[in-house]
Amino acid sequence: MKRKLRNVFLALLACGTLFSAAACSTIQNESPAALCKLVENRNVAAEIVLDFSRQHWRADGPNGFEPEDYAARELQSWIGSITGSFVPIVAKPTANPAVRTRLFVGTNFAKDRFKNDLNKMKGSDGFAVRTTVGEEGVRNIYLFGAISRGTLHSVYEFLERNSDIIWARPNEELGTIYSETPDFTVVDADFLCLPKSDFRAFQWIYHTPARQDYEWQSRNRMNRLGGHARYGGTFTNAGVGHGIQVYVPHKVYFKDHPEYYTMMESGKRDYRNGQICLLAYEMIPEYVKNMRADLAKKFNHLPRPEQGRVDYFNLSIADNWGVCKCPKCLAPFKTENGKIIQPEDPVFRSAQYYTFINKVAREIRKTNPNVTVGVYAYVFTSEPPPFPLEQNVRIEYCPFVLNEKTPIYDIETNGKWNDYLIGWGRASKHTQVREYLGWANKFPRSQAYRVRDNGLFYIKHNVKEFSAEHPLDSGSKAYPPAIQTWDVSGMDAWLIARMWWDATQDLEKLREQYLTRTYREAAPQMKVYYDTLRDSFYSNKLASVYSDDMLPLISAYIMKPGLDGKLRSCLEDALKAAMHPKSRELIARQLKHLNDWVEMAKNDKTVRATVPVVKGMKESEIMQSFGSKIWDNAGATGDFVVADQGPDHGKKAKFRSTARLLHDRENLYIYFQCFTPDMKNLAVSKTKDRSVESIPRGDIMEFFLGHASNGVYYQFMFDAGN
Repeated sequence: MKRKLRNVFLALLACGTLFSAAACSTIQNESPAALCKLVENRNVAAEIVLDFSRQHWRADGPNGFEPEDYAARELQSWIGSITGSFVPIVAKPTANPAVRTRLFVGTNFAKDRFKNDLNKMKGSDGFAVRTTVGEEGVRNIYLFGAISRGTLHSVYEFLERNSDIIWARPNEELGTIYSETPDFTVVDADFLCLPKSDFRAFQWIYHTPARQDYEWQSRNRMNRLGGHARYGGTFTNAGVGHGIQVYVPHKVYFKDHPEYYTMMESGKRDYRNGQICLLAYEMIPEYVKNMRADLAKKFNHLPRPEQGRVDYFNLSIADNWGVCKCPKCLAPFKTENGKIIQPEDPVFRSAQYYTFINKVAREIRKTNPNVTVGVYAYVFTSEPPPFPLEQNVRIEYCPFVLNEKTPIYDIETNGKWNDYLIGWGRASKHTQVREYLGWANKFPRSQAYRVRDNGLFYIKHNVKEFSAEHPLDSGSKAYPPAIQTWDVSGMDAWLIARMWWDATQDLEKLREQYLTRTYREAAPQMKVYYDTLRDSFYSNKLASVYSDDMLPLISAYIMKPGLDGKLRSCLEDALKAAMHPKSRELIARQLKHLNDWVEMAKNDKTVRATVPVVKGMKESEIMQSFGSKIWDNAGATGDFVVADQGPDHGKKAKFRSTARLLHDRENLYIYFQCFTPDMKNLAVSKTKDRSVESIPRGDIMEFFLGHASNGVYYQFMFDAGN
C-alpha cells in the first residue's frame, strides 16, 4: 500500500500537479534556488533555525513569539510524518557538512533581508517564503510573516506546495492525508501571499472547541483562534455573548434599581428576558465600573492592566426581541446628533441601542484605550443607526435568516440584508459578517460558491471580517448531525476558509486540489458526485436557510430529480478506486449517509394538504373564527412529529400540536393548536447565571413560508404569551 501511494505522489510531482499554487494570491519572484531535498532516502540534509533567544517572551497579544516556536515544531513534525525522518531544530546554523538547506523560521531572520515583503504585509497576517543561496551552495529558506500568525501560515503553505498533504477536516484520525515517501523535495520556496480580508473564523456551535479544532483552523488560514498564544490568534475577546445584562446583574441591582431592566406591557419591570432599559443612562457608571473590574482581572498579570488589548468586549443584546416598554422608551427618540426618530420607524430600537453603546464606549475608552466594544447587529439591532459610531465599537453583523442559496446582493430574496450590509460598511471600519451556514450543511449545499460571491461583495463595501457558525468535528448530543456535517461538507468548510482569505482565487482549481489530495485515485468519481449535488442544489430558486430540515433537502435535490442511483454509483465506483485507507473511510461514510437519506425519503411522512378557500367572510370575521366550523374542512397537518435527526426522528411530539390552513384568495390563515395537560406547565423565558438568556426559549412556535419558483420566503415566530 505505502509503495503504491509513494509512486502516486512522485508521479504528481513529475507532472507538476500539486495544485497548491492556487491556494493564495501569490506574488512570486524568480527563485535563485534550484530544487533541493530536505530529506533524501530518509537521510536528513537540512536543519530548522529558530531564534531561541526570543522564546522567553510570552505574549498576550497577536505579536508574540511563542507561535514561531510552534511553527518550527509543526514544520519538523509534518516533514517527519511524511518521511519518517526529523529535521533538527537549532538555535543557530551549525557546521554540519551534511546540511545543504537551512530553514529560518520567524520574522527576526527576515527583517533586514526582506524589508519590502514585510512592508507589503504590514497590518495583515500575510506571509512569505524566500530563498537565497549561501556559501558552498547551501540554500537558506526563510519562512516568515510580519506577525507570528503569518509565520504559521508560511509554514503550512510551504508544506502544501512541496508535498501532497491536506488538512481536510479536524478529525485527528481521518482529517490529515498525505503520502509517505523517503524524500522531501522542495519545488517552490519563493512566494508572497497577502489576504484580502482581516479576520476569519468558524464559530463553533454548542461546544468549546478541542485542540483538533483549533489546529485545523490554524492550518487553514483562520486567524481568530481564541486566546491561545501558540496559534498566534489576532483577536482577543472579553464579555459574554448575548450578555448585555451581565454588567448590571439582576441579583445585585434589581431590588433597588428595577428601572435598569425592561418594562413589560403589564407595566412591571422584569429582568428575565436578559435585556435592559436602554434609556436608563443613570446605570452607565455602574455598568462601566463592572466592565473595568472584569478587565482588571483579565489583565492583572500586566504591569499596567489598563493597557490590555481587547478587540471585542461583547455587549450584545440577549437572543430575543424583548424591548423595554416604559414611557421613555416608547416616546419619540432624540439621537445625540439631534435627529428625532418616531417609534414606528424601523430604526427606532436600533438607534436606542447604539446610543447606549456609544455612551459606554466613550466611558470605557477614558481608562482602557485599547478596548473595543463588540456588538451583534442582530434582530432589533440589525439596522445601522442614523449617526456615527464611536471608533472603539466593532460590529458583528448577523443576517440570521439569509437565503443561503443566493448572494446577499440578490435583492429579491435578501434585499434588506443587502441594504444593512452596505450600511454597516459605511458606519464602521470594523464590521464582521457572521453567517449561519454550518447549521444546514449536514446536507452538501456547496456553500463555497455563495461565500465567494458574497466575499467579493463584502470587500467592495469595506467589510473584511468573516465568520460563520459551524458544528465541531466530534460527537454532539446537543447537535447530533455534527460529524455528518463534516463527512458530507468537509470540502465546503475547507473551501470556505480559502475563499475568506481571498475570494478572487479560482474556486474550481481549489476544488480540484481538495478532491485530488483527499480522494486521490478516486478524485474523478468524487468530482462527479459533488458536481451532481451542486448542480441540483442550484438548479431552482427554492430558498435555503440555516434551519433547513434534512428531508426537504433530500427530496428536492436527490429524490425528485431521480439522482439517487447516479450518486450511489459514483460513491461505489470511488470506493473501488480509492487506495488510501483514510480516503476509503471518508467515501464509505458518504455512501452510508446517502443510503440513509434515501431510506428516510422512502419513509417520508411529510404532510401535503389541499388548502380550501373561504367564501362569504371578511378578513376580520375569519380572524375571530377560532372554534368555528369553517376550520373543520381546512387543510390539516395532523399531529406534529419530531423533525430533528436522531433517535426520536418521526415520533410524535412530546406535546401535541397541530395546524389548519385556509385562504380567501388574498390571505393565508393558519390556526395552530398547541396542547398541554396543565396550563401551568407552559414554559417562559428563563435566564442562566450572569443573566444570559437560555436557548431554546421556552414554548415557541416558529415556521417558514416559501415559494419554490422565486426563492422568496418569510419567517414567523410567536411564544406562549402572544
